[in-house]
Formats: sequence, structure tokens, C-alpha cells
Amino acid sequence: MADEDTPPPVESPGVPIEAIADPELLALVEKRFRPELVRTSHLVSYAGELPHHLDPAAWRTGFLAVHEGGTPPDIRDVLREATPQAQLRDLFRPVYSDAPVPLDRIELPLDPGGRAAFAELRAALRREPLPFVVRSLELVDEEQARRRAFLAAPWQPFLRDDEPRREVHVAIEPSLTA
Repeated sequence: MADEDTPPPVESPGVPIEAIADPELLALVEKRFRPELVRTSHLVSYAGELPHHLDPAAWRTGFLAVHEGGTPPDIRDVLREATPQAQLRDLFRPVYSDAPVPLDRIELPLDPGGRAAFAELRAALRREPLPFVVRSLELVDEEQARRRAFLAAPWQPFLRDDEPRREVHVAIEPSLTA
């Protein structure tokens, strides 16, 4: 016989988990592993016939109604408004003059027979020579020779020896010498 304080064995199928497990552990598991579920559903929640969407009018099939075309209603309303003649008179009307208009002459280069165009075409058919790629080892040798020559050259002073120098006076702090 089992004690009344001991929980029933885990193998029994009808025992709820709350009766067996620690309540703090259950709360931790609930908090960590069971996020809050959103209980909204777009499905029909009542028992009955579900819509099947086989109505031909819903899919715009079968015999459709004829809709009259034309201008949209908002544009039709604007066009019905009457415009006063005074506003129509203020529209721009060009003023014509009998004075002659000077003509600007534009010189166009003539190419009789298309000689320049054919010369341009022949030049486009000729390919430019491919560039010669120098081996990188030769470039490295040249750069090393240039650097060696630079390092071998004697350093020149900023001022020549016969140029006058500026005198520099340095004030020594007495506390530093003691």
C-alpha cells in the first residue's frame, strides 16, 4: 500500500502533471517554453457550411453585367461647371507683327558622298594594339635599383655651409639645473 503523501506513479495515464511536478518548476517551464498564444483566428468558429467561393459572379466569370465607360464622375462634375467668358478672354493669344524676323544662319558641315563617315567607319574597324604587359619581376628590379641609388646618394644639408645661420637662444629654467 502506498502512502497518501507519495504521488502516484508516473506511468498512470490519468494523473495530471500538476499533481506530480513541483509548482515552481511548472511555472518556470510555462514561462520559458510556452509563449503566449494569440487566440485570434480568421477561420469560421461556428459549426455550419464553410463558404466555397464557387459563385461565378465572385470570380467575374459567366455572364457579366455591362458597365458603361466614360469619364470618371469627379472629372465629369468639373467639366459641367460653367466658366465665365471674362476668364476665357484672359487666355494668352499671340500677337502677330508684320516686322520681318531676322533669320539665323547655321552652317552645316557638308559631307558629299559620305567620305568623312566612311573614313570614320574605317578607323573604327581598326583595332588598337594590345598593351604590352611588363613582367612584375622587371618592375621590382627597377624599383629596387632606384631605391638603392636613392640611399647611396649623400644626404645634403638644408643650408649650405657658407649661408648664415640664425642664432637660437635657449632659456634654461633655473629649477631644472639644480
